[in-house]
Amino acid sequence: MGTIRECQKDTQFVIHRLEIENFYSIRDQQVIDLVAAKSATAESGRLVPIGPGASEFAPLVVALFGPNASGKSTALRGLFFLSWFMRDSFIHGIEKALPLNRFADEESLGAPTRLAIRLNGPRDPIRGEKDDHESCTYEYEVILGGASGSPQKVIAESLKYWPLETHRPVNLFKRDRNGQVKAHKAFGLTGYKSALEK
Repeated sequence: MGTIRECQKDTQFVIHRLEIENFYSIRDQQVIDLVAAKSATAESGRLVPIGPGASEFAPLVVALFGPNASGKSTALRGLFFLSWFMRDSFIHGIEKALPLNRFADEESLGAPTRLAIRLNGPRDPIRGEKDDHESCTYEYEVILGGASGSPQKVIAESLKYWPLETHRPVNLFKRDRNGQVKAHKAFGLTGYKSALEK
């Protein structure tokens, strides 16, 4: 696992915000926002731009601290779950339970789980060139729900970005509780209709 600066050289994708709700030991919505204050600069060597050409900065090194059972591991578990879900959940099988637990009180066991991350990536998702000198913000969100005691299912899933020209969010991909998927041409889902229906 490299530093943010190394990640920028390789992929240009830097996670700078994590939102977690009703996930293991975290009940209420928690937001970890790594974007530094507008007055902060990178001169100290402790901050780096959140993406190529970005005017916002994030810490080069991040540490989580707090007492036992305060949610430190749960925050990391949220990142690991999102990584697994985006990459491997398609082969997991719809009949299998997802590898997560909700907060263990009566109200939360019947409530949805929500996870979201924000990161910077190519300003043009159609081209997606690594040598792009500017980047914009992307957000991936998944909401999972189901009756208490039953496996969680996807209620909603989306990927959107904020183009530099308009700063208004554009959905690249959106899935609803009925499994209906709408995708922007930049997401390239043409030919995958039968797979999506599964």
